[in-house]
Amino acid sequence: MAHADEDLLKFEVPEIICGIGGLSKIGCCARRLGGEKILLVTDPGIIDAGWVDEAIEYLKKDNLKFVIYDNVVTNPRDFQVEQGVQLYNRENCDVLVAVGGGSPIDTAKGIGILASNHGSINEYEGCNLVTQAVPPLVCVPTTAGTGADVSQFAVVADTRNKSKMTILSRAIMPDISLLDPRLLKTKPDDLMEATGMDCLTHAIEAYVSSLS
Repeated sequence: MAHADEDLLKFEVPEIICGIGGLSKIGCCARRLGGEKILLVTDPGIIDAGWVDEAIEYLKKDNLKFVIYDNVVTNPRDFQVEQGVQLYNRENCDVLVAVGGGSPIDTAKGIGILASNHGSINEYEGCNLVTQAVPPLVCVPTTAGTGADVSQFAVVADTRNKSKMTILSRAIMPDISLLDPRLLKTKPDDLMEATGMDCLTHAIEAYVSSLS
């Protein structure tokens, strides 16, 4: 019996590894994606919380070289993405690992776009303008609610026009999302409230969306 198109559902998600101690798999996941030298994208707050030091130990255990890019702020800027890709290229990195909330993850996505598609990040605002596959990306979220680790979206601030750019492309879907509940222990109360509202907003958007 034939079904109408509106009865069909489509889900596109990365590989998800979930459980206490999931961070310990960061090295083997990066290596499984072909990594030899990792660009670890994070922010100063995550470094202060100690999670980057732990991640580094696991990368070392898997004999992976790495370099850290932490010039990331809330609502990452276009120039920060472009600085990140300069480091990625200069250090001959081959896999991206993001440890943090939505901002480091979106920054890593932007770096991946420019690493393979080149140009300026501003050129990719909109839908399906990323034509070349981006480098492999492993995400380790330290917040719950943004969904950046399982989405096809990246939001980057356009500093020239003082606006937020939304980039939508299947090409920037992370390859692996590592969910370790321990990382939520250092999440501040105000951020917990903000990302909770983010999660609610995403749910409402999905419910009322006219996209099939």
